[in-house]
Amino acid sequence: MRRIGISGNWRDDVSEHKLNDAYVRCIAENGGIPLVLPVVDNPDVIESCLDNVDALLLTGGGDIDPKYWGDHLTPLSNSPSVRRDTFDMCLTQLAVKRRMPVLGICRGMQALAIVSGGTIFQDIYSQNPEKELICHSQGTPRCEVSHEVIIQNDSLLSRIMGCQRADVNSFHHQAVSSVGSDCKVVAWSQDGIVEGIEFANLPIIAVQWHPEELFSEHNVQRRLFNWLVGSSFDTV
Repeated sequence: MRRIGISGNWRDDVSEHKLNDAYVRCIAENGGIPLVLPVVDNPDVIESCLDNVDALLLTGGGDIDPKYWGDHLTPLSNSPSVRRDTFDMCLTQLAVKRRMPVLGICRGMQALAIVSGGTIFQDIYSQNPEKELICHSQGTPRCEVSHEVIIQNDSLLSRIMGCQRADVNSFHHQAVSSVGSDCKVVAWSQDGIVEGIEFANLPIIAVQWHPEELFSEHNVQRRLFNWLVGSSFDTV
């Protein structure tokens, strides 16, 4: 059984680790061994954590400090967690350097984009006034879909999911605005907001939506976790 590292989350207000149980269940119910990685700021400890896993699941969470892509914090960006940001940036950089299999979700996708040399919209609505954006922060339950995404048909993401269109949920106001040269955008919502990215010639994919919340009722979303815990990591 493959050991899947799951990046932890952190609550600054009460100084405690936290994680949505859905991430753990998606790995365990797909035959993987979920190992939650604590939010620490020591690169040596993070390296040791990665030594003990076969693949990585980068989880969702709050807004990332814009200093990581050379921008300044705007009033519409929520207060970042220094501890979570430090952990995620180090963890993501090391995982990419190791060329290990990675599935990024929501904030996890944004972290991968930043590490690739890309940038993030701090608030998609105020920074895209010329676009008629759909609602990306649904008020319905997390297990329900709210809009469709279009997936590039020759992408690794498309091959894994087995489709070029998928219904997804949506809980974000930040989004990837650009990616670096080693990364490419492979999925979009109908309004043009980036919904999926992947690294060239590496087993690294990421999505903006939350497939862990759709895992039970939507088989197409389950395939992302099938891939992460499976053995076909050469599918790039």
